[in-house]
Amino acid sequence: MQSFDNLEDAFKFFIRYVYPILTPEQKKEAESAKRNYLYKKSLSERKIKKILEDSGFEIKMEITYTQKYDLEDL
Repeated sequence: MQSFDNLEDAFKFFIRYVYPILTPEQKKEAESAKRNYLYKKSLSERKIKKILEDSGFEIKMEITYTQKYDLEDL
């Protein structure tokens, strides 16, 4: 299992290792996104998530809070 710190790292992995082995039909769906990312460096987070999820990636978001303030006073 491969883990990534952010979506950009996961998408770079996708482009390098997963994209080349996709079927021609699957490549069609991801081709414009790949080009936009590589050459224009612009691709929405929503589009990246969809492509990764469609390719078998599981995306989890984790947000943690370490208490710095006394919340009882609020």
